[in-house]
This record gives sequence, C-alpha cells and structure tokens, in this order.
Amino acid sequence: MNYLGNMIEFKLNEKENELAEEFLQEHRHPEVHKGAIGGHMEFKFIPTSVGDICIVKCSVCDSEKNITDYDSW
Repeated sequence: MNYLGNMIEFKLNEKENELAEEFLQEHRHPEVHKGAIGGHMEFKFIPTSVGDICIVKCSVCDSEKNITDYDSW
C-alpha cells in the first residue's frame, strides 16, 4: 500500500495559530525536561464534513484546548 500517496495535510489559519501559540506559552513547564525540541505538545485534528477540529494538548499537565476557528467554516 502506498501511504505517501494518501497523505493528509492539516493547516492552522491565523486565528488558530495565535490560539495555539498562546497555549504553548501558557504550558512551557520549564521545570520539566521535554526533549531537545520541546515535544510535549500534541495536535489532534478531527476531520468533519464541514471543517477540521483542532485540539492542542500539553502532555506534561494533560490540559487541552480546542483552538478551532469555527467562524471560518
């Protein structure tokens, strides 16, 4: 099976990017080692028939935030 030919790309718009950046700043957790590239953030994309839902999660404190810009749908 050719997985590379079936890749899906998800993008954040300007508003979603701003919300993600705010969340990242709030969840820096300097007291915890997170690897060389700060890999403690997860982005979950849920495709729907109207648009894509985007949730960002901090794996240090398990806090999540839905950053979806529903106004862009």
